[in-house]
Amino acid sequence: PIRVNPSNGDWLSVSADLTIMPGVEVQIAEGKGIVFTGACNRLVINGNESHPVTITNMGLNYAKGLAFTNGCATTDDRHTATHTNFENLDIAFSMGSRHGSAPHFNGNVGNLTLSDVTFTNVSTAISHGSGQNTGFSLADVSVSNSADTCMVFPDSSTVTWIGGSATDCNTHAYAGQGAVDTGSGSTIWIENVDFTDSAVNGIYGTASSLSLSNVSLDASGMPT
Repeated sequence: PIRVNPSNGDWLSVSADLTIMPGVEVQIAEGKGIVFTGACNRLVINGNESHPVTITNMGLNYAKGLAFTNGCATTDDRHTATHTNFENLDIAFSMGSRHGSAPHFNGNVGNLTLSDVTFTNVSTAISHGSGQNTGFSLADVSVSNSADTCMVFPDSSTVTWIGGSATDCNTHAYAGQGAVDTGSGSTIWIENVDFTDSAVNGIYGTASSLSLSNVSLDASGMPT
């Protein structure tokens, strides 16, 4: 495996294109993360069905995950992951800040395209600390056992999520959290996704447009 444990601070800073090849396992030390600081650099995770990529923690406690803190005029498919498993992370993808901490980028930090991706034992799969207008294309993406809201999208984002599931979102049962936070002014399309045992809330926020097709939402963990 590739082990990430920066000796100076909590973050390994990457300011170049990064490609992760099929079958690689990346282990990040607990409390540490990887931050992408380059203006136009790309993250490409090239797992495949027989050789998926795993990004996980090293140790007993969660690693921080990945963060993106810079923008570029070129946004489409800037960051992509296929056949990748994210495990035991705080926030797997933090768009616009280092998990809420400075520096913040108030704009698109590169559209994120995920296909055949799982998130297991995370606080949140996708979140933000700014990152407005970032786009998300999710295909066959599943989240399970998320301590907080499974997906927290930036304001004014454009999201297409087709295929997948979210199970046991907001296991802490925090008020004001649930399965999906749409953000404000966002355009959200969710299709063929099953939500099971989301605590307190299902899909919430102040999106400009919310479209659901063949979506099931199990209310057993939510107030009646």
